[in-house]
Amino acid sequence: MLTLSPAPIQPGVPVPYPTAYGRAMVRRAGPGPRKGLDFGLFGAAETASDVLLPPLTPTAIFWSLLATAAAGASAYHGYKRNDSIGWAVAWGLLGGLFPVITVPVALAQGFGKRK
Repeated sequence: MLTLSPAPIQPGVPVPYPTAYGRAMVRRAGPGPRKGLDFGLFGAAETASDVLLPPLTPTAIFWSLLATAAAGASAYHGYKRNDSIGWAVAWGLLGGLFPVITVPVALAQGFGKRK
């Protein structure tokens, strides 16, 4: 019976492997510095050191706090105005995504007042 064996893998030599999209990607075999990110199953980075996080700037912290507060306030407004959990979730999501739009709209509608 004829069997095909793969070529031996040598450390430091790039080895192509197939992907779900039909293209071959190159991955380093063995130890050595990596160039770029290596992604495994479902697009998750293989090691924590491969994930690059942006620095926390004061602007990013301020925007995160603003979006969190707007999401909570908008969810409260959506629930009180419509007496519905679905509207609370919708207003909360939109408040987190667009805090400078949803909060003024909620205030213009009468914050938490029924229709």
